[in-house]
Amino acid sequence: DNAVTSDKVLKECVSIDNINHRFVEFEYEAGVFRCSVCNEKVAGYDETLEDDFAGKIQSTKFKNLKKSLKRNLGRVGHCDNLKKKEVDEGRKLKEEKRNKKIGKVLGSICYYLLHS
Repeated sequence: DNAVTSDKVLKECVSIDNINHRFVEFEYEAGVFRCSVCNEKVAGYDETLEDDFAGKIQSTKFKNLKKSLKRNLGRVGHCDNLKKKEVDEGRKLKEEKRNKKIGKVLGSICYYLLHS
């Protein structure tokens, strides 16, 4: 279901800026798209080529770029890395909440000891 959604969104993208805005896992720099989830180069798109096709027919190279990005989104390795990243982020969030709670408890103990 998620692949269908990302495929639909990718089809609606008509520029490099659209892709950058809608897919935070892709970073475009110096003519190369990198996937921050997989930590690898996914596709290249020369900076000198047209990068905005709003109201125009998309070039073959731009269509191929979108196919490469779509292929990366559907890879098993990408999906596994995405799940690991989500688990790690959840663990970090849980740890931050725990540390904040411990800090409050220690702070209240110190306050109590100083003012009693």
